[in-house]
Amino acid sequence: MDFYDRNEELATCRRLMESDKQELMVIYGRRRVGKTALISECVRGSNGIYFMGVKASSSEQLFRFSKKVSDFLGLKG
Repeated sequence: MDFYDRNEELATCRRLMESDKQELMVIYGRRRVGKTALISECVRGSNGIYFMGVKASSSEQLFRFSKKVSDFLGLKG
């Protein structure tokens, strides 16, 4: 899939994901410009976790993130 004017960002994201170092990439912008689509495309086929926070309490966010990690690792609980 090609993104309109997003191939450079996609390449940067994939380069950071493939790095042997811990990396951080901040993605920001106006609403509805394709940020989520960019992230989804970047992590497609990777061995990792994609978690998007929602408007909720800290404890709910932690619970949802923990569930995502548990599911990824195949743990029950």
